[in-house]
Amino acid sequence: MSGSGGSGGGVYSGPAEDSPCASITIEAPLASPNAAVAVRVGDVLTVRVDTTLAVVAVCVTKRGEIAGSLAYGEVRRLIRCVDSGHDYVAEVTSINGGRRMVQVRHA
Repeated sequence: MSGSGGSGGGVYSGPAEDSPCASITIEAPLASPNAAVAVRVGDVLTVRVDTTLAVVAVCVTKRGEIAGSLAYGEVRRLIRCVDSGHDYVAEVTSINGGRRMVQVRHA
């Protein structure tokens, strides 16, 4: 399945609802990118669930800094998969000004 996500503008190409979490792949911009956190194309970030203010999926550098969050149509499914023990990474695929694109995949 391919299509536009919600307001985050990501492209979801994951499995049907009953498919395993292992085949989820998402290409999306980081929402609320943290300009103070330096990332480069090719950097691999860890996807975690942060519940500090709300339940969100965040992308974290090896230094433990939050580079930004994920906000696309299927983010709730990704959060459920992370909560059930699946690990994901987000590779930075492009940077254009303040826009940082990542490709999320099962680790």
